[in-house]
Amino acid sequence: MRTTFTVLLISAQSLFGATYYIATTGSDAADGSSGTPWLTISKAMTTVVAGDTVNVAAGTYSGSATTSTDGTGASPITFSGTATTNAILTGILTATKSNYRFNNFTFKDNRAFSASGPNPTNWTISNCYFTNTTPQSFNLTRSGSVTNGPKDWKIIFNRFDNWAGGTTLTLTGERHLIRSNRFERCEQSWDVMGIYGDGHIIADNYFANLVSGASATPPNARHADIIQFFDGATNPWEYGSRSNTFARNYVTNSGYQFGNATADNGSTNFGPWWIYNNVFVDSRTQWNGETPYMNFYHNTIVSSTTTYGLRFSDSTVTGGADNGRVINNIFARIFSFSYVSNSVTNFTANGNWFSSAADGAFNASVVDGAFGNTNGFNPSDIFIDFAAGDFRIKSGASMIGKGTNALDLVTDDYHGTARGAAPTPGAYEFVEYVITTPARLGPGKFIGGGSTGRR
Repeated sequence: MRTTFTVLLISAQSLFGATYYIATTGSDAADGSSGTPWLTISKAMTTVVAGDTVNVAAGTYSGSATTSTDGTGASPITFSGTATTNAILTGILTATKSNYRFNNFTFKDNRAFSASGPNPTNWTISNCYFTNTTPQSFNLTRSGSVTNGPKDWKIIFNRFDNWAGGTTLTLTGERHLIRSNRFERCEQSWDVMGIYGDGHIIADNYFANLVSGASATPPNARHADIIQFFDGATNPWEYGSRSNTFARNYVTNSGYQFGNATADNGSTNFGPWWIYNNVFVDSRTQWNGETPYMNFYHNTIVSSTTTYGLRFSDSTVTGGADNGRVINNIFARIFSFSYVSNSVTNFTANGNWFSSAADGAFNASVVDGAFGNTNGFNPSDIFIDFAAGDFRIKSGASMIGKGTNALDLVTDDYHGTARGAAPTPGAYEFVEYVITTPARLGPGKFIGGGSTGRR
């Protein structure tokens, strides 16, 4: 199934919608005009109708607010800070209605957005800054089944840092797009994302300088994760994570574990996930996987800092990481690849290239398929400029064209370059580059989603 997501970088507005204003000098007894603005977000929420726009002046606005009416797809309700000032919101915005746009705000010192059940659909949050949010920046929860939650939220071009007290993005529902955001400088040891529900796309994001509090030996240490999902015995909303994509993301200097996926309470609503065309540098790439149909294709992992790399294991309840695939990845200077196979079935790994932490041969084994090249290599021999962090493949590299045909799943690379039937392993397909610093973000055809287009 392929669904197309269209990202609008400007706020759609009905030609007949009213424009209102909010300022710290305003009054909720006023008419909301530019000369006599309102004081609170709550006043605007209880007044606006489809197609209206609310412009918020610089300043700090406390107090929570709840939506009271729906926008429409053609005429959303838009709240906008201004590009040259700083409108700071410290209250909780509760979404109960659909078709809203929020852009150019700073959210701090509280949960930013809360939504529950199937009604709040088609929200776009863009160009905002989330800092010191607690316990979450977004808490989109279900009512009943895991897919009976918010749908079609677009969280794009935002910055998140220093979140505390909980996972900064907790998502259920269907078809959310998390794209082109920055997640960085968090030392609180709380997860970045809890991903539940179906059809979500996490793409073109940047994760950097994340500090985990783990000190014990993995995999049992207290840790923070970039991705977390599990079926919780005490948290009834944590059931199911299916047909989700993590693609073309860049992770650097992260002490956070990449992922934790467990299913020890009997849920069968897990998988597939598609994780491809990502780059991990100087980061803890440990993946604790006990869920089936996890597909890792064409990732570049350089200088993993963890004792475990990808770790696929069995589960006493569900059988574990059955039907997993690890195809056409580059693992350069990593410590280990761990695979536990008590009851795991139909697990395949091939087309991968490995070197040990000392650039030597790598000792690894799996149950099914040819694992790949484990003879080792010097990263400077395969990357255009390893020291400078340019991990595109250089001319003459021994792995060019040595991957397994994966066109049924991955048809292009990190920059959108087309792959062929004999692809090059890693996130970057080999081409004779004529530029030295290509744009990082490019078009992508998302499995389980659609194409987002170019940033």
